[in-house]
Amino acid sequence: MITPDLPAQLPPGVAEKLGVYVYALRDPRDKSIFYIGKGKGDRVFSHVWVARGQKGRVKDGTQKDPIAVESAKNARINAIYADGSKVEHFILRPNITPPVDSDKLAFQFEQVLISAFKLAETDLENPKLTTIKGGHTSGEFVVEPIEETIKRLAAVPAGKIEKPFVVLVSTNPAYKTWSDEEIYDNVAGSWYASGAVGLPDLPILVVHAGLIRAVFRADRWEPSATEAKKWRFYGAVDPELDAMYRGKSLHYNDIDRDPPLAGWSTRGWHLYT
Repeated sequence: MITPDLPAQLPPGVAEKLGVYVYALRDPRDKSIFYIGKGKGDRVFSHVWVARGQKGRVKDGTQKDPIAVESAKNARINAIYADGSKVEHFILRPNITPPVDSDKLAFQFEQVLISAFKLAETDLENPKLTTIKGGHTSGEFVVEPIEETIKRLAAVPAGKIEKPFVVLVSTNPAYKTWSDEEIYDNVAGSWYASGAVGLPDLPILVVHAGLIRAVFRADRWEPSATEAKKWRFYGAVDPELDAMYRGKSLHYNDIDRDPPLAGWSTRGWHLYT
């Protein structure tokens, strides 16, 4: 059995963007949270490094736990690796700051608790906690595997994109792991795209959670057989544009447009000419 690699140190600049945070360690075998702590820098990874005999990697200190807690935690981590799996790391709340008042402090507590309950839920479509999909601060931070958090925080901006192009925005978390074929099957249509069908070789940038996930080139359009005035595009990943933009960040306020966008459309379709 191949032992999974240990987590690497955070890329430059990511620790500063995370600030002081609360984090959780989860067992991938049964999706149970077995540790919650707070820290900054690489603290989130320090438990695995120490348990696996790599204490020299620790630069931002370790959590001072009672002996019984330390022993149980290390045993759990080593059992996970012995089974060929690896610990799942999550940031429950980044940038913990001194509260202006008690309400602000309560908001931070609320976000941490909602995030933790979300990780523990077995059915997010029918959660036991009714505020899983709400809460005063639910829109501020998305709980996701730390690999995705790092990817977003380390991403460089896409910069100016030559017009014309289309941005398709999705909130589907599956975009983080889907193949290009799966992404295409999901985004190809149908769209209210009458303004785009006459534009040859139109670049289509697919965005999820602020990152460009793929760039297609629409070489033809066909009207939807079932939805009036809607269209489907046909094309493949554009190798040059995809290499240039995939993994870079793109937000609505990065787009050169007059008047400026107030946010992405809930329909997901954005044509820029």
